[in-house]
Amino acid sequence: PLSPPPPYPCPPLHMRQRFVMWARFTHRSTGRGFYVFNTHWCVCGEGALFGSAQTSAAHIAARGMPELPVIFTGDFNVFANTDRSQAIRYLTGEEVAGKTTPHPLLDTFLAAGGTPNGQGGPGSFGGARIDFVLASPEGWHVQSAAVLPQEIGSDHKGVTARLVFDGVATSPSPSP
Repeated sequence: PLSPPPPYPCPPLHMRQRFVMWARFTHRSTGRGFYVFNTHWCVCGEGALFGSAQTSAAHIAARGMPELPVIFTGDFNVFANTDRSQAIRYLTGEEVAGKTTPHPLLDTFLAAGGTPNGQGGPGSFGGARIDFVLASPEGWHVQSAAVLPQEIGSDHKGVTARLVFDGVATSPSPSP
């Protein structure tokens, strides 16, 4: 869990405990392993989201095989400052409030040449980019990433990223 349970029964949905789920995968054609972590953070203030980022980063750093790269996806609900929020800045390696993440990640959208949300880049929920695909900077490279042009099956626009293991020949990526 990302936070202790509240002291009262059946809280409203936006106040319920949130989780980070993970799995370790093996890429069949190369035999290389990697982790995928996924979360859905609360709709809450910047401080609580920064706390969730610290807890998530600690779980990522404590994975059983730390030499394997990581993909971290989720609805981070960083409405205030989106890709410049404390939570995202922390997860991507910036010092925030005197703290630095134990495992810095890349914002795949920005690594693929996307425009930051605060500079007119696309939002995944209204004008805010609150959904992210973050990834370890080592072991692979970002070939492409996008915020899809419309909502399909959700109230958010999908976010995608194509990561390619270092040293693996690639074919052109399909359009989103």
